[in-house]
Amino acid sequence: MFYNGSEMKEEHCILRLSDAYEQPCTELDLDLKVHVFHIGCGKNQSLLDACQVLKEYALYTERVRRYAGETILSRAVERAVKECIEEGILRDFLLKNRAEAIAVSIFEYDEKRELRLIRKEEYAEGLKEGRESGLKEGRESGLKEGRESGLKEGRSLLLQELIARKLRKGKNAACIAEELEEPLPVIEEMIRNMNAESPSGQPAVKQTDA
Repeated sequence: MFYNGSEMKEEHCILRLSDAYEQPCTELDLDLKVHVFHIGCGKNQSLLDACQVLKEYALYTERVRRYAGETILSRAVERAVKECIEEGILRDFLLKNRAEAIAVSIFEYDEKRELRLIRKEEYAEGLKEGRESGLKEGRESGLKEGRESGLKEGRSLLLQELIARKLRKGKNAACIAEELEEPLPVIEEMIRNMNAESPSGQPAVKQTDA
C-alpha cells in the first residue's frame, strides 16, 4: 500500500490485521500483513524513480497539499491540475478525467471533514425520517385508541340504558347481571354512578327486590 499523507513519519511500516482484534491473541489462526510505503515528502525516492506514474502521482498530491496551505481547497486542486497538465505530470489521465480527479482530490485531502458532513446529512435525514415515521405511528395509534375509546364508551352507554330499562321494570342488580351476562360488581358500580350523576340529586333509578 502506498501512503502520501502527513501523519506517517517512517518510509515503511507493516500493518497487521491482528492489531485490530478486540482481544489480543498469542496464537493466530488468521492474520494479514500489509506493507505500507510512504511516497510523499521525498521518501522512498528509489521506489518512485522505478515507477514514473507513481512518481507523478506523488508530485501531483504534493502540489495539492502545498497550494491548500495558501488558498481554499477547491482552488488549490484546480491550480495543481492545471499546472500538472501543462508540465506533463499525469497529463493524459488528468485531461481525460479532470472533473473526477478534482472531486476525488478534494474529498481525499479533507476526508475527515467530508465524512463529518456526510454523517451530519445522514443524521439529519434519519431524524427527518424518524419524525415522519413517529407522526405516522402516532396518528395510527391515535386512531386506534380513538376507535377503542369510542367503542368502549358506546358499549358503556348502551349498558347503562339496558340497566335503566330493567330497573324501571323493577328488577334488582343480581337479576340484571344474570340477564345481561355481566359481573354483579360491574352492574352495581354502574347503578351507583348513574344515581350519582342524576341532576336532581335523587336516585335516577332504584333497585328493587323483585
